[in-house]
Amino acid sequence: IAAFSIEGINPAPAAFPYEKLVWLNGVYIRQLDDDDLYRRLLPFVARGAGLSEQQMAARAELRPAVPLIKERIKTLAEAAPMLDFFFVDGVLDYPNPQELVGEKMTPAQSVEALRASRAALAGLTIFDRESVETSLRSLSDELGLKIRQLLHVVRVAVTGAKVSPPLFETIVILGRERSLVRLASAADALAT
Repeated sequence: IAAFSIEGINPAPAAFPYEKLVWLNGVYIRQLDDDDLYRRLLPFVARGAGLSEQQMAARAELRPAVPLIKERIKTLAEAAPMLDFFFVDGVLDYPNPQELVGEKMTPAQSVEALRASRAALAGLTIFDRESVETSLRSLSDELGLKIRQLLHVVRVAVTGAKVSPPLFETIVILGRERSLVRLASAADALAT
């Protein structure tokens, strides 16, 4: 009481730094172990995908995708839009097929890249991260494309977005058949 004086009170209103709070939340998320983060994400991703928590828990895609987005999210709610493409069964909708066109590429070159990527992935005997990466890197050289050009086209084809979790791991989690269907569908959407 002796050290307190009304003159020492700052007349400016208190400020609550929401940006810092969101940043701090991201720090806490990155400190969680993957199993704990999976349990916390389950209701958010289920709601975003239009599934019940039980249905989401039965899906195989979420658990291996958790480490892929852990460094990229600051809130649990941010995970759903990053992962929603995993829970679309069948082909994706490409409302703007021009997004499938790679940087400094024509639509015809992008269609060729999509079809060649599909053929390269279909020919793999082992479908793991290393095989997918090696195959696509070799293909970019064969096609005379920079790797980022090819990966952009493939990324949009399999995820429907220009930004996604790491592509090679994403393709493996999606699985061979779903990835091949999406590559073919994207090539058809762009070719028409």
